[in-house]
Amino acid sequence: MLAERPGLVPYDVGLTMLSIRSHLALRRPAEAYGLVDRALELAAESADPAVFVDLALLGARTCEDLGRFDDALMLLAQARRVAERPGMEIRLLSVAAAQLRSHRRGGTADSPEAGSLRTDVLARVDNLGSRAFRRHPCWSASWLPRSVTRHRGWCPTRPDPWASAAPRDPTQPGSAR
Repeated sequence: MLAERPGLVPYDVGLTMLSIRSHLALRRPAEAYGLVDRALELAAESADPAVFVDLALLGARTCEDLGRFDDALMLLAQARRVAERPGMEIRLLSVAAAQLRSHRRGGTADSPEAGSLRTDVLARVDNLGSRAFRRHPCWSASWLPRSVTRHRGWCPTRPDPWASAAPRDPTQPGSAR
């Protein structure tokens, strides 16, 4: 459908985002990457900072899929600066999760920057109130990826969902995972 209306996509931020998402879903990151710069220009013209953050997240994912991890981290740093505004706590956590994903996919998950980021994410999640969890249930403490939680014990508000209830003996039938 978007291909039938090529004149509309470059001038509409919503259609551009949809086009980037569809290219990524079809595993065509090079085509999605070609739309990112124009999309970010459109987002900069928007009065809503959330639009820029969302497009930067898409752009970073596109860069990652092309193996351009430094570019992805640079876009995410810009998105993080925008998302640090009051009232954008959940978007800021989304950006931080994307930064951690970029570090993991780029092979820099053990870097000091990634370690500092993990610590920051855990502190921010601990500081979120129950109201934020009700409005955004995907950011409950049990959602955090293992790469974040294994570096810190665990969030005290929730049990570790990956911990086994009892040690399993692999020699016993029915105990294999």
